[in-house]
Amino acid sequence: MLDILEIAREKGLEEGRVPGVEEGKAIGVEEATLEMLFDALMEKLGVVPPRVFERVRTVRDRDALKSLFRRIFRCDSLGAFEEELEKLKMG
Repeated sequence: MLDILEIAREKGLEEGRVPGVEEGKAIGVEEATLEMLFDALMEKLGVVPPRVFERVRTVRDRDALKSLFRRIFRCDSLGAFEEELEKLKMG
């Protein structure tokens, strides 16, 4: 009887592990994308207020983050970037 319980436990662990690994990968990709976006933003515009970082962190969609990253290079000021961020959130 103990063998059956051990096999069931191992199977349950394995079934839970796969979604957990996928979720971990997705979180890692999101964090890396945010880090690159923040680095590019600071490089392009200099000092960036915390409020902008917090607003960017609310963007959860990977495609939206990639779009925002590309928009950084078209912005000449912090105000222009904030306008792009607002457009992204409204769209």
